[in-house]
Amino acid sequence: MLPWLLAPVLLALAAWWGMSRLDGAERPGAASTPEPSATYDPTEQSAVPGEPVGTAEGRWTLQLPLLGTQAPVIEIASDADRVLLPPRDPLLAGWWLDGAAPGAELGSAVVVGHAVEGGEAAFNTVARLRPNDNVLVSGPDVEQWYRVAEVETMSPADLATRAEELFAQDVPGRLVLVTCADWDGTAFRSNVVVTAMPT
Repeated sequence: MLPWLLAPVLLALAAWWGMSRLDGAERPGAASTPEPSATYDPTEQSAVPGEPVGTAEGRWTLQLPLLGTQAPVIEIASDADRVLLPPRDPLLAGWWLDGAAPGAELGSAVVVGHAVEGGEAAFNTVARLRPNDNVLVSGPDVEQWYRVAEVETMSPADLATRAEELFAQDVPGRLVLVTCADWDGTAFRSNVVVTAMPT
Protein backbone atom coordinates (compact mmCIF):
# COMPACT_ATOMS: atom_id res chain seq x y z
CA MET A 1 0.00 0.00 0.00
CA LEU A 2 1.19 3.49 -0.81
CA PRO A 3 2.61 5.37 2.18
CA TRP A 4 0.09 7.87 3.52
CA LEU A 5 2.64 10.66 3.26
CA LEU A 6 2.78 10.54 -0.52
CA ALA A 7 -0.38 12.61 -1.10
CA PRO A 8 0.80 15.66 0.90
CA VAL A 9 4.31 15.18 -0.47
CA LEU A 10 3.04 15.37 -4.04
CA LEU A 11 0.77 18.30 -3.27
CA ALA A 12 3.78 20.25 -2.04
CA LEU A 13 5.75 19.17 -5.09
CA ALA A 14 3.01 20.29 -7.46
CA ALA A 15 2.62 23.64 -5.73
CA TRP A 16 6.37 24.26 -5.90
CA TRP A 17 6.47 23.44 -9.61
CA GLY A 18 3.78 26.03 -10.14
CA MET A 19 6.25 28.73 -9.09
CA SER A 20 9.29 27.44 -10.98
CA ARG A 21 10.50 29.05 -14.18
CA LEU A 22 13.95 29.39 -15.66
CA ASP A 23 15.29 32.63 -17.12
CA GLY A 24 18.77 32.30 -18.52
CA ALA A 25 21.04 30.30 -16.24
CA GLU A 26 18.76 30.48 -13.21
CA ARG A 27 17.79 27.14 -11.69
CA PRO A 28 14.71 26.19 -9.69
CA GLY A 29 15.36 26.06 -5.97
CA ALA A 30 13.53 25.99 -2.67
CA ALA A 31 14.31 26.93 0.90
CA SER A 32 13.84 23.33 2.04
CA THR A 33 16.42 21.98 -0.44
CA PRO A 34 19.59 20.99 1.45
CA GLU A 35 22.74 22.98 0.71
CA PRO A 36 25.21 21.15 -1.55
CA SER A 37 27.92 19.20 0.21
CA ALA A 38 31.57 19.20 -0.79
CA THR A 39 31.09 15.88 -2.57
CA TYR A 40 28.42 14.92 -5.05
CA ASP A 41 25.40 13.24 -3.49
CA PRO A 42 22.52 12.77 -5.97
CA THR A 43 19.94 12.52 -3.20
CA GLU A 44 20.65 16.08 -2.02
CA GLN A 45 21.63 17.89 -5.21
CA SER A 46 21.49 17.18 -8.91
CA ALA A 47 24.48 19.08 -10.30
CA VAL A 48 28.14 18.60 -9.43
CA PRO A 49 29.20 21.57 -7.28
CA GLY A 50 30.77 24.26 -9.44
CA GLU A 51 29.93 22.51 -12.72
CA PRO A 52 27.29 23.49 -15.31
CA VAL A 53 23.84 21.94 -15.18
CA GLY A 54 23.46 18.62 -16.92
CA THR A 55 26.85 17.21 -15.89
CA ALA A 56 25.63 14.82 -13.20
CA GLU A 57 25.43 11.16 -14.16
CA GLY A 58 22.19 9.33 -13.51
CA ARG A 59 21.57 5.88 -12.18
CA TRP A 60 19.55 5.29 -15.35
CA THR A 61 18.71 7.05 -18.61
CA LEU A 62 15.12 7.75 -19.61
CA GLN A 63 14.43 8.01 -23.35
CA LEU A 64 11.35 9.10 -25.29
CA PRO A 65 12.46 7.95 -28.76
CA LEU A 66 9.66 9.51 -30.85
CA LEU A 67 10.27 12.91 -29.22
CA GLY A 68 14.06 12.78 -29.26
CA THR A 69 14.24 13.21 -25.50
CA GLN A 70 16.88 11.66 -23.26
CA ALA A 71 17.56 12.46 -19.60
CA PRO A 72 19.68 11.02 -16.79
CA VAL A 73 17.59 9.74 -13.86
CA ILE A 74 18.88 10.21 -10.33
CA GLU A 75 17.48 9.08 -6.98
CA ILE A 76 15.42 11.59 -5.00
CA ALA A 77 13.69 11.43 -1.64
CA SER A 78 11.38 13.64 0.37
CA ASP A 79 13.16 16.06 2.69
CA ALA A 80 12.77 16.59 6.44
CA ASP A 81 9.55 18.52 5.79
CA ARG A 82 8.19 15.61 3.74
CA VAL A 83 8.42 17.61 0.52
CA LEU A 84 9.49 15.84 -2.67
CA LEU A 85 11.26 18.21 -5.04
CA PRO A 86 12.34 17.43 -8.60
CA PRO A 87 16.11 17.55 -9.20
CA ARG A 88 17.49 21.09 -8.91
CA ASP A 89 19.16 20.61 -12.28
CA PRO A 90 16.29 20.90 -14.82
CA LEU A 91 18.12 18.62 -17.27
CA LEU A 92 17.78 15.66 -14.88
CA ALA A 93 14.80 13.49 -13.94
CA GLY A 94 14.31 12.15 -10.42
CA TRP A 95 13.18 8.68 -9.36
CA TRP A 96 11.28 8.50 -6.06
CA LEU A 97 13.45 5.95 -4.25
CA ASP A 98 10.75 4.95 -1.75
CA GLY A 99 8.68 3.47 -4.59
CA ALA A 100 9.28 0.62 -7.01
CA ALA A 101 12.32 0.76 -9.28
CA PRO A 102 12.00 0.75 -13.08
CA GLY A 103 11.71 -2.83 -14.27
CA ALA A 104 10.23 -4.12 -11.00
CA GLU A 105 7.46 -6.67 -11.33
CA LEU A 106 5.33 -4.93 -8.68
CA GLY A 107 4.61 -1.27 -7.99
CA SER A 108 4.72 2.15 -9.64
CA ALA A 109 8.16 3.51 -10.53
CA VAL A 110 7.59 7.27 -10.13
CA VAL A 111 9.88 9.60 -12.10
CA VAL A 112 9.46 13.38 -11.88
CA GLY A 113 11.08 16.24 -13.76
CA HIS A 114 10.79 19.87 -14.74
CA ALA A 115 9.12 21.37 -17.76
CA VAL A 116 10.41 24.90 -18.30
CA GLU A 117 8.79 27.73 -20.22
CA GLY A 118 11.37 29.33 -22.49
CA GLY A 119 14.26 27.05 -21.50
CA GLU A 120 15.62 23.51 -21.57
CA ALA A 121 14.37 20.83 -19.18
CA ALA A 122 14.30 17.05 -19.03
CA PHE A 123 10.52 16.79 -19.19
CA ASN A 124 9.66 19.58 -21.65
CA THR A 125 8.25 17.00 -24.09
CA VAL A 126 6.50 14.65 -21.63
CA ALA A 127 3.10 16.34 -22.14
CA ARG A 128 3.37 15.48 -25.85
CA LEU A 129 3.41 11.73 -25.19
CA ARG A 130 0.41 9.82 -26.51
CA PRO A 131 -0.99 6.33 -25.84
CA ASN A 132 1.15 3.60 -27.45
CA ASP A 133 4.29 5.78 -27.53
CA ASN A 134 7.38 3.98 -26.24
CA VAL A 135 9.55 4.90 -23.26
CA LEU A 136 12.88 3.26 -22.42
CA VAL A 137 14.59 3.20 -19.03
CA SER A 138 18.10 1.76 -19.27
CA GLY A 139 21.19 1.42 -17.12
CA PRO A 140 23.64 -1.14 -15.73
CA ASP A 141 20.88 -2.96 -13.82
CA VAL A 142 17.86 -2.58 -16.11
CA GLU A 143 16.76 -2.13 -19.71
CA GLN A 144 12.98 -1.84 -19.70
CA TRP A 145 10.70 -0.70 -22.51
CA TYR A 146 7.31 0.72 -21.59
CA ARG A 147 4.28 1.60 -23.71
CA VAL A 148 2.24 4.66 -22.70
CA ALA A 149 -1.24 3.65 -21.54
CA GLU A 150 -2.61 7.01 -20.39
CA VAL A 151 -1.72 10.70 -20.38
CA GLU A 152 -3.71 12.85 -17.92
CA THR A 153 -3.63 16.56 -17.13
CA MET A 154 -4.94 17.52 -13.71
CA SER A 155 -4.78 20.20 -11.04
CA PRO A 156 -2.32 19.85 -8.15
CA ALA A 157 -5.29 19.24 -5.85
CA ASP A 158 -6.56 16.39 -8.06
CA LEU A 159 -3.06 14.92 -8.17
CA ALA A 160 -2.92 14.85 -4.38
CA THR A 161 -6.42 13.37 -4.13
CA ARG A 162 -5.59 10.59 -6.58
CA ALA A 163 -2.05 9.91 -5.34
CA GLU A 164 -2.86 6.52 -3.81
CA GLU A 165 -4.39 5.34 -7.09
CA LEU A 166 -1.80 6.86 -9.44
CA PHE A 167 1.30 5.83 -7.50
CA ALA A 168 0.11 2.55 -5.95
CA GLN A 169 2.79 0.06 -4.96
CA ASP A 170 0.52 -3.00 -4.96
CA VAL A 171 -0.14 -3.04 -8.73
CA PRO A 172 1.73 -4.84 -11.54
CA GLY A 173 4.97 -3.03 -12.37
CA ARG A 174 4.57 0.22 -14.31
CA LEU A 175 6.22 3.57 -14.92
CA VAL A 176 4.62 6.88 -13.90
CA LEU A 177 6.04 10.17 -15.17
CA VAL A 178 4.99 13.47 -13.58
CA THR A 179 5.69 17.04 -14.71
CA CYS A 180 4.03 20.45 -14.82
CA ALA A 181 1.91 22.03 -17.56
CA ASP A 182 -0.36 24.95 -18.49
CA TRP A 183 1.97 27.92 -18.12
CA ASP A 184 -0.18 31.05 -17.77
CA GLY A 185 2.60 33.62 -17.99
CA THR A 186 3.27 33.53 -14.26
CA ALA A 187 3.03 29.92 -13.09
CA PHE A 188 2.28 26.36 -14.15
CA ARG A 189 -1.31 25.56 -13.17
CA SER A 190 -1.53 21.82 -13.91
CA ASN A 191 0.38 18.57 -13.75
CA VAL A 192 0.75 15.93 -16.44
CA VAL A 193 0.77 12.30 -15.30
CA VAL A 194 1.84 9.63 -17.78
CA THR A 195 1.23 5.96 -16.96
CA ALA A 196 3.17 3.41 -19.02
CA MET A 197 3.15 -0.38 -18.91
CA PRO A 198 6.12 -2.70 -19.53
CA THR A 199 6.34 -4.36 -22.94
